[in-house]
Amino acid sequence: MAVVLLAGVWFLLFLTLHFALFHTLAIRDQFRVIVLLLVGAALGTCASIWLDRDSLDWLVTAGRIVAGESILLSLFILYMPFYYSVANSLSIQTMIAVEKAQDGMLDIRGLARAFTSETVIQKRLHTMAANGYVILDRRGYRLTKKGRLVARMFRGLKVVWKLGAGG
Repeated sequence: MAVVLLAGVWFLLFLTLHFALFHTLAIRDQFRVIVLLLVGAALGTCASIWLDRDSLDWLVTAGRIVAGESILLSLFILYMPFYYSVANSLSIQTMIAVEKAQDGMLDIRGLARAFTSETVIQKRLHTMAANGYVILDRRGYRLTKKGRLVARMFRGLKVVWKLGAGG
């Protein structure tokens, strides 16, 4: 039970730092910060379990560490899709735009203005550049090696799942 509690406490610390840092600072490389926070939580979980051991048997302690890290990673895996949905989902952004609109209503032209503006595209490209997916050269934006790999992977998934351009 102590393993579950320790992993849970370190995940709560990860969440708290994630919220605090992203709310108070303008973070350019968000992915890197999330990975560093996760690594910190994983190291903290491991160290806490090691210090809390009630047995000198290294195999028992190693098993508890693996269990604690598995719990931490499971919580992280459950959390991140939720975070990215809130942060990047066009559906969620659309609902917020409609809710914020005068009378809580927007027609299709109003939504098109909200989401096809140059500002929205610039923000998206800035985020992709900060995360290493695109770079700007004198002719325009182009994919980096990392960006090409991700694009090919998702293009392959869309083919397998028979999704069209918007799906």
